[in-house]
Amino acid sequence: MKKLESLQAARGLAAFSVLLYHIDFLHRGGFGVDVFFVISGFIISFITRKNTGSVTFLKRRAFRILPMYYLVTLVIFFAGYFSLVQSSGSDYSIKNLMLSLAFIPYLDLNGFYRPVIGLGWTLNYEIYFYLVYMISMSMSHKFRDILAAALIIVMLFISPQGYYRDPIVLEFILGIILANISLRTEFRKILNPGVAAVLLFASVVLLFILDPYALAGGPLLRFGLFGPLSFLVVALCMQLEGFTPRFASHLGDWSYSLYLTHVYVIVLVTRTMGQSWISNLIGASLAIALSFLLFNLFEMPSNRWLRKFGSRPSPDAPQTQAV
Repeated sequence: MKKLESLQAARGLAAFSVLLYHIDFLHRGGFGVDVFFVISGFIISFITRKNTGSVTFLKRRAFRILPMYYLVTLVIFFAGYFSLVQSSGSDYSIKNLMLSLAFIPYLDLNGFYRPVIGLGWTLNYEIYFYLVYMISMSMSHKFRDILAAALIIVMLFISPQGYYRDPIVLEFILGIILANISLRTEFRKILNPGVAAVLLFASVVLLFILDPYALAGGPLLRFGLFGPLSFLVVALCMQLEGFTPRFASHLGDWSYSLYLTHVYVIVLVTRTMGQSWISNLIGASLAIALSFLLFNLFEMPSNRWLRKFGSRPSPDAPQTQAV
């Protein structure tokens, strides 16, 4: 798959927005999570156009997600276990470590679904979506998107785990819809880049003003408002394909590492220097620098090695073109 630079920029925007949310005095940018979910739905539908098999699909997603997540989880766990870091509500027990590594939701001491890495709650949804999509692919590659959407909606009502009855999972479906629109139409050429840039800026400003964590309302309101707006942001970013600033695309490359680590870097710096705009700015800058290093020195090398190691065809991979 040729990398869509505009989609990478959307990833960078999402990660940077979440980073801004964790800067003291701001607490705006939580919508980045919603943008991430829309992007995930888009990417999974887009990269599975050719049928490589459901097991191969899940294996490749695991190669992409697990190494970095496991590294950060283990570092934070042992730092917490030996009281080197403290986080409200966290219980650094072996049981919780195992649940976190298995992406099984559990309640922390404050009654929130939060694994060892606080932001890991979103990865629990990602893995859930991958599993649903793998099941859909194994049933029918041609109708995988429809089946995945149907399963997600059905599970909203019958899931024994209340965690997966949150309407936020519907944002994956919005991404699937956007992917299908993009593949079947000249969608990426609808708007003049200048018009798209202005609309994108206005949409992002609106999302920062509203912010899902600043508004009083439940999960349904979050999806109903921030789902469509996040869909719009990703769609507008795609209108700028070919006009994407290089740094925005690079930030998208580093977004996963940045997302997982930025909170701990900012907290470490602000606790060392004291709370101020300067310390938060330094913390955010160091978080971006660390994400660059982690991406180039660990995330991508581990992904390449695992893909090479696991490059043998899966038994479920089709031998002929799928119908």
